[in-house]
Amino acid sequence: MQDFNGKVAIVTGAGSGLGQVYAHNLSSLGAIVVVSDVSAEKAAVTVERIRETKGEAMAVPGGIATQSDADNIVRMVLGAYGKIDILINASGHNCSGPLMSLEPVEMTEIIQTQLMSCIYATKAVLPEMVKNNKGHIVMTTSGIGIFGAENNAVYAAATAGVAGFLKSVSLEVKNTEIKINAVAPIANTQNSDSFFEAVSGPDPEQYPMELVASAVAFLCHEKCSFSGRILSLTAGRMAQIFSSTVPGYFYAGHDMRDVVNNVDSILSTDHPLVPRDVSDELFLIDI
Repeated sequence: MQDFNGKVAIVTGAGSGLGQVYAHNLSSLGAIVVVSDVSAEKAAVTVERIRETKGEAMAVPGGIATQSDADNIVRMVLGAYGKIDILINASGHNCSGPLMSLEPVEMTEIIQTQLMSCIYATKAVLPEMVKNNKGHIVMTTSGIGIFGAENNAVYAAATAGVAGFLKSVSLEVKNTEIKINAVAPIANTQNSDSFFEAVSGPDPEQYPMELVASAVAFLCHEKCSFSGRILSLTAGRMAQIFSSTVPGYFYAGHDMRDVVNNVDSILSTDHPLVPRDVSDELFLIDI
């Protein structure tokens, strides 16, 4: 599918890791790639390598620490190319550790890099996409934020925030042709050693970044017809991750003992229900 020709894609965090691989892959498919990274030097290297393969790319200075940063990037891209077709939010933060060991500045940096930069960038590109009634946005969440992982509480909070942001903002543009999805990738990157050591078992070589990049390219393509979904990407496996609830137990009155005596029904995972949004939960449950 070499029909990314002429498409303009902004990739944040594209100076290294998955973001860099996404940028190279989209370029190989014909896209014009705008490389955003907190490191101007790394961004320049990515652009240089793309140009060496006859691709078209430009670097934008600095990361996305504020809404103004994101707005400035959008203005630069529109000035250079006149449109924005794709945004991939790939900026990430590798800091982890027990909650009690993290300094406030470290916690703020994790949330800033993982969550707020995604919100800022998405908010910046949406007006242009809404005006054109089309576009693709891919966000980065994590299985850690959805399923949990020891010694990753703040990172989990930030990536879970991305998942919630995705669900809500995709509903805001549900009457357009804009497709917004998120990926929860596991890949053998420069910063993944601690993860693979912690889970002990999987061979990192089975998780090449290129496999993730192929799936992300699909989510940026016109063939992607869905929105508001979270996709697990692991070793060539692509699967939806979704939130569900269960029928539960309806307790009567104000007696706590009624709850105590029915904890099994409350916590049962039988007969799962999958709401489309928060109001849908009320209609799925038979009161």
